[in-house]
Order: sequence, then structure tokens, then C-alpha cells
Amino acid sequence: MMEVIFGIILILGTTTRVNILIVSAFMFTSNLTFFVSGNYSEALMEIFGHLPFIATAMILIFFGSGNKLKITDLWRQGPADLDKFS
Repeated sequence: MMEVIFGIILILGTTTRVNILIVSAFMFTSNLTFFVSGNYSEALMEIFGHLPFIATAMILIFFGSGNKLKITDLWRQGPADLDKFS
């Protein structure tokens, strides 16, 4: 359920950076739990499994304050002018 809520917040783009920081804290604490309990192989497997999410999180933290997706703007645009490419 937590993933759904954070996913909806990310899609809406309201508090992207705060959302990513909270998700990163959850991933860090779960990884720290494996290291503290001595399960180093599971900790490494979890870190490598989460690398795509960590990379996405870094992108969203650095570029998360950009323009939000406005679906209504897609219909307002006219047809593309392809003559400028010839």
C-alpha cells in the first residue's frame, strides 16, 4: 500500500523531493537492518536490486522541481511543423 501512495504522489508531482527522501530513508533502513543482523549477502543483493530505484531517485531529487505534466497542454498544441527540418 505504501508503494501505491508514494507512486501516486510521484505521478502527481506535488512533493517529489520529499517523497523521494522518505522512500530513500525506507530503503536505507531496510539495508541497514540486513547489515546489522550480519546478512551481508542479502544486504548486497538488496542494494544491487535497488540500484535502478536509487538512480531514479537521484534524478528526481536533482530535477524534481521541473514543470509538472499538464495533459491539457497536449490537446492545445497544433500539428507539428515539419518544414523547418527540411
